[in-house]
Amino acid sequence: MACCTKHWDQLKKSIEKKGMKDLIAKNGEECAQRMTEGKFEPLMGALMSIITFTMDNIDKTEASEEEKNKLKMETIIGCPLCIVNSTKNGQEIVDNWIDGSTTDMLMYAIENNLVEATTH
Repeated sequence: MACCTKHWDQLKKSIEKKGMKDLIAKNGEECAQRMTEGKFEPLMGALMSIITFTMDNIDKTEASEEEKNKLKMETIIGCPLCIVNSTKNGQEIVDNWIDGSTTDMLMYAIENNLVEATTH
């Protein structure tokens, strides 16, 4: 899974604005450890949500199976938000997906007492 620097920074900024800065792993090693242990990491969680949503939407397109498979592979090895951004209304969709995925992470954090609901 990958994400370009531009979109990774946008995801991170959105998470920070929602009060979850302290929940973001300090580095890749810490992130990998949390993911391996099944622990919450909002930045990676938001990205995984976006990748899943992208894959689901690829299946709904009228593209050929060959084209769908190509897009899925690009989503896995490239930045899914760059792929979406290249479509009609792409930037609006990217902005909505970033906000939606990070809001989902916030709701999870609130429900699991990782952040206080009153701070957002």
